Amino acid sequence: MQEYGFLARCKTINEILNKIKSGSLKRLCLAMGVDKKSIAQLQTLKLLQGILTLCEAIADQNEDPSELKHANLFADFNARNIKVAPLFINNDLRNAEAHEAVGKSIQHLTNLGFESATLASGYNHALDFIFDKVTESLSYINFILNKVLR
Repeated sequence: MQEYGFLARCKTINEILNKIKSGSLKRLCLAMGVDKKSIAQLQTLKLLQGILTLCEAIADQNEDPSELKHANLFADFNARNIKVAPLFINNDLRNAEAHEAVGKSIQHLTNLGFESATLASGYNHALDFIFDKVTESLSYINFILNKVLR
């Protein structure tokens, strides 16, 4: 697979993720006690990251699901969360059109554990890698949400 095919597929993954309506995520954030002003300009990935961070804090404290309405008191909504890094990296890859940007994104993939030397034979392994990492992130989000809601 050539670089442009890889980037096109990353774009498709990102488009699928963006089918999650930010309005629904914002309503969930508000129900979790997050200030409306702090989420007004946020898009899907940042909202998912914040929701995950708050839910992890609730889960770590073994709190009752009723505490979700006060989740903002347990963690910083705006904190970075490494568990969703593959979603952001995929977004960076989607935005990569210049060679320089691609090189930076490949560095991010390397930071996630991708062996960039495999690119010599094409981008197939990179695509498999990013698919796996995005799937792992989404599965983890699902796991934490289920854990908190039980």
